[in-house]
Amino acid sequence: MTLYEFNGKRDLPYYKVESFREQGPSSPAGTLAQGTSLIPCLVIRDGQALTDKKGTPYVGFRILVDPRRATPTATDKFKRTFAQRKSMRVANHHCDGRVRHVINVRQLYALNKAPFFDPPGSGRTGRVQGTRNELDQIIRTFHNSSHCAAANRKLVGRRQALNSAWGRFIADNRHTWPE
Repeated sequence: MTLYEFNGKRDLPYYKVESFREQGPSSPAGTLAQGTSLIPCLVIRDGQALTDKKGTPYVGFRILVDPRRATPTATDKFKRTFAQRKSMRVANHHCDGRVRHVINVRQLYALNKAPFFDPPGSGRTGRVQGTRNELDQIIRTFHNSSHCAAANRKLVGRRQALNSAWGRFIADNRHTWPE
């Protein structure tokens, strides 16, 4: 499952199991970024699934891919785990005793698409051949630069990283193209 809330905040709260039982969703233990891949399980206490006062289920989880720390190898990890779990048959989906946190089940989406990274360019500098015009050449050169490659190392925060990388690229190449 993937943590996703349409038009929601970038980071969504999770809660400690034991404090949630007493306080509900009033004091988060932390946050997870949207796009986090989770393996959910049912937290059962006194024979009942854990819910808030409105009856919304909260599920335990194990983090499979955290987009804030993911690397390009996360794609293969997700695919392998997804294939393995798809073929599993279990007696129930109850959490074991190691699960310490829960999240609102309504923030989970059954997404079987693996996280992906825009492959960085070669990291080479210099002009790219076979371009249509000067702007196309600048953009392709940036995409193939080490500046762009560095910005694409994480799944989250790439917009800001690309903006910073673009600024450094322009500064480093200010004499290459006319302003």
